[in-house]
Amino acid sequence: MKKIILSSMLLILTTINFSCSTDEVSVKTDSLINARPIIGNSLNPYEDLGIISYDLFHLYTNSLFTATSIDDISKNVSDLMFQYTNLNQPTIHLDSNYVSLVESIIYYPEEELEALVSENKISSLAEARIRDILEIISDDSKPIKSEIFNNLISYEIIVLSDGNLSTSEKELILLSSTFFRYSLYDSGGDDDKDWDLSVGKFIISIHGALSSIQDAVLMNVSTRIYLSKE
Repeated sequence: MKKIILSSMLLILTTINFSCSTDEVSVKTDSLINARPIIGNSLNPYEDLGIISYDLFHLYTNSLFTATSIDDISKNVSDLMFQYTNLNQPTIHLDSNYVSLVESIIYYPEEELEALVSENKISSLAEARIRDILEIISDDSKPIKSEIFNNLISYEIIVLSDGNLSTSEKELILLSSTFFRYSLYDSGGDDDKDWDLSVGKFIISIHGALSSIQDAVLMNVSTRIYLSKE
């Protein structure tokens, strides 16, 4: 399995396996990564990808990148993925259609979810699991980040033990949930959160994951960076 490793001066190396190669890439950076969650979900097979998405976000935001458009940000993130991970290159074409898609998912996530379910023949059970997570992340009571983080972990355990979900459906849900959990800490340890955009960030990952893991990473991280600059 191919190992993916991201490291910083403040963090130990994180690794994940995805192919038959044992190649390793290590990265050293002066970026200050604060308030990274210490205890995640060790049972989630995609946990390390969540950590990698978090590290890529902070590697980017602590760099000299000045791009503000979603396409330019995505190109920079793609370059970072190539330099600092052993993930395959994303397959998404970063053109005007991509920009329109991302903006549509951000601002009209429910409509885009309906389209994804229909076009990709997502089962009714998988859709129900996705909507359960949407309820957690859009909770009207506005719980603090640590509560959302823990609630998502609890729900991931339910998904993992659900024998009626296919392997691909579990990947879709667990990967997207992991990305969202770590996105909660993009701004550090405070509990300010743009509640109106939370659902969009989650659906972005769903869309990317339907294509490939590397596309999911690209779309997730790029969108988080884009929204952080608005």
